[in-house]
Amino acid sequence: MLLALSVALLMMLPACGGSEAVGLWRIQATATFAANEAQIEAQLAAMPPAQQQMQRKRFKQTFLSVTGTLQLKADHTLTSSIEMNGKKQTMVGTWELQGDQITMKTRVFGTTEETSLVGQIDENTMTVQTVGTEQYTVFQKSVY
Repeated sequence: MLLALSVALLMMLPACGGSEAVGLWRIQATATFAANEAQIEAQLAAMPPAQQQMQRKRFKQTFLSVTGTLQLKADHTLTSSIEMNGKKQTMVGTWELQGDQITMKTRVFGTTEETSLVGQIDENTMTVQTVGTEQYTVFQKSVY
């Protein structure tokens, strides 16, 4: 009886939509830097050569200093906490998953202006892009 119930519950999980996305995701700073490197290099190319190396180092330090989490909840709400250069920001919002494509609508806690993000989940990695930009954040799913 217990086995039959377990099988039935497992079969129902995909119908819930997004169960594989539910959980705590942590920013992967090194992967995030790598995902943004082409955009960084394009910005550096517009600078005088003498400034490029110094700015490249600053960009890298900034990206590698980012820490944070994204909590995707079963009710399709989310909370995010990010810290960069000593500044913290908390965001709230909603999310949807269609196949491996995730769409999120977020806003800074206490404000009303929404930001849209789209991304892809590949096993335990999620790469998210702010809509209308070439800015990426890479997350790794945490194992509790």
